Amino acid sequence: QHFINPYIFIKSDTRDDKDFATRGFYLDANGKLLDFIDKEMDDKVFQIKGNLQFNIPTTSWLTYRLNFFGGFTLGDQVNSYYQFRPGGVFEQNLGNFTGFYGYHFGSSFGNNVMVLNNNFQFKIKKSYFINAHVDFLNTFEEINFKEAVDVKDTSAGITLGYKSPFGQIKIDYSKAIERNKGILSVILGHWF
Repeated sequence: QHFINPYIFIKSDTRDDKDFATRGFYLDANGKLLDFIDKEMDDKVFQIKGNLQFNIPTTSWLTYRLNFFGGFTLGDQVNSYYQFRPGGVFEQNLGNFTGFYGYHFGSSFGNNVMVLNNNFQFKIKKSYFINAHVDFLNTFEEINFKEAVDVKDTSAGITLGYKSPFGQIKIDYSKAIERNKGILSVILGHWF
């Protein structure tokens, strides 16, 4: 079989640092038509996803970061391969995976997803940071206002970070409020 997925995208990045940003704006949005030449599909499926991040310095040692990820599917026949899969400490732009602290990588899925991350980053010394975060997740099947704003999962955690010459080093402990066990994660190096 042949697969063609035409897409359009827009990207913008004014952050002062990719891993430990203290100011700036980040936008990565795209839309794509799925399986454009698949004759077995009656209706075509269109997906839109966007990652939007604001880094707002409040003092010389404290930054508030607001990150929003939204993914929406327009159409009924969606292959499970194209579903959105939040979970884990994951910042790589790969398919429809997106991070959600307190859950295992890709453990949640749905045709539509909204993730909101609130992060307070404290700069301890030149290259040392502590982040406290609260995250909200919603996966839903139908695109309507009631389902979109009905938050189903919440997590909170703390991250210790070091900006090394070889990339980031982070140790994160996060716990999903709806689950009993927390997850300890270690991040070493750069995301590619």
